[in-house]
Amino acid sequence: MSSLPRDALLKVFSEDWEARQITYDELKPKTLAPHPNMYIVDVREPEELAAGRIPGAVNVPLSAVLAGAFALDPTAFSAQFGFNKPCEDQELVVYCKKGKRSSIACDSAKKAGYNNIAEYKGSWLDWVSREGIE
Repeated sequence: MSSLPRDALLKVFSEDWEARQITYDELKPKTLAPHPNMYIVDVREPEELAAGRIPGAVNVPLSAVLAGAFALDPTAFSAQFGFNKPCEDQELVVYCKKGKRSSIACDSAKKAGYNNIAEYKGSWLDWVSREGIE
């Protein structure tokens, strides 16, 4: 991850834009009936994924997002992450563990040209609580 402290990272990104918020009740049906025009993006680091992930989610770690993952060409993106790069108009639902890193990733995606971004602010901890996962 970046050498900047987390608080400094938050200040680097603009406060004038905020992603559309999505709740557990809105996200749950999307996991039961995945749509090819939607990506659920987990921005936790790979070592955090051992705890699990939201069904259907793909992983683009925040460290990669900050290094320009969403600006990669489709071939390089696919080679690095193992799935096709989302198109700029496809829905991205972004989450992390607690909701801080997802905000940073949403801002980064917006700056890379994505325009259909939602943030699951409750993130992994909310999902685990509501799903009864221990």
